[in-house]
Amino acid sequence: MKISNLKKIKVMGCVMIALSILPIIGFFISENTIWKLGCLLFFIAIVLVIINLRGIELENSGECFSLKERHPFAEKKYVPSKIELPLLLINELDIQEGIFANRMNIKIRSNHSVKKIRIRLPLFTRHQILNIKTLLEKKM
Repeated sequence: MKISNLKKIKVMGCVMIALSILPIIGFFISENTIWKLGCLLFFIAIVLVIINLRGIELENSGECFSLKERHPFAEKKYVPSKIELPLLLINELDIQEGIFANRMNIKIRSNHSVKKIRIRLPLFTRHQILNIKTLLEKKM
């Protein structure tokens, strides 16, 4: 089962690209250097947001849990998994819901220690978060 936010991230990227036209227009129209500097800084901030956009795809294939991150405008056929681990190793799962982004904390037991992995889940709906919880808690 795959749970993804790639469509929402793609829409957000397109909106940010459309929004990046406004500071360019403001830069050329304004005569005040402070406004030009403000427009330039706003444009740089939008470009940085577009560069750092990442869509997350969570996949559970029976006994293995994998997480893939991809940029919404980079069309790659194969994207390697950022995290891939058996469900038997997951000790504890906690999903904290926030206003802008949710965070998933996973505790994994290894040979002699417990490792913690934190994953940000931006633009996931409440329904998708509940699906992730039930999907992973069933197998634990």
